[in-house]
Amino acid sequence: MSYPLLHELLDLVEKYEEFRGNAEQSMSNFLRFADQSLEQQTNSEEPKVGPHRHAYLNAMIARDISFVYRYMRSLVRKAIKDTPLQTIDEYTYLITLMAKGEMTKTELNNYNVIEKTSGSEIIRRLLKGGLISQTRNLQDRRSLLLSITPKGREVVKELLPHMQQSSDILLRDLSWDQKIFLHSLHEQLYESNHPLFLTERDTDLAELIKKVLIEPSTHASK
Repeated sequence: MSYPLLHELLDLVEKYEEFRGNAEQSMSNFLRFADQSLEQQTNSEEPKVGPHRHAYLNAMIARDISFVYRYMRSLVRKAIKDTPLQTIDEYTYLITLMAKGEMTKTELNNYNVIEKTSGSEIIRRLLKGGLISQTRNLQDRRSLLLSITPKGREVVKELLPHMQQSSDILLRDLSWDQKIFLHSLHEQLYESNHPLFLTERDTDLAELIKKVLIEPSTHASK
């Protein structure tokens, strides 16, 4: 019996159980997970590439993320056709208020990663359409609290099936495990970048690169 192989297999099973959590587990899903894990391990063991290769790869990933967002935005435009909404951001503001309850303008903008000027325009349109309302914040009278109106809730309920269809089309070629993995990567990117959005908006790129910890091998040398 190959004990090293058995130990490696047991390690993979343990990682698979952590990865799946409470989700349904099966042999086919485990084999896909094992295949992806071994492929990632093989890639990580390859000789380190130079800083320019890393810079190029980072640029391609950023471009891909941008393209995927544009694809989703195009699908959402089809979903919100013939509704009071004009953009995907208006929908995300409504769904946020529906899920979170009352929020200040700053909280709503920050949660949806929207700059103040753009956020104010989105809020203005939603208020004008009667989809949200605002009241004085009793805890801080300098600010207003926004909430979704019954009309806004009806719009969200009407749109939910169409938004689901948009997501289904966008992600149609991904397996369940790939979706879980993709979500985990996006969540990691969110958690590492959202604090910068909140605290470093006015920091220029040169100063920001001094504050952010980046592995030396991941950016091109001067």
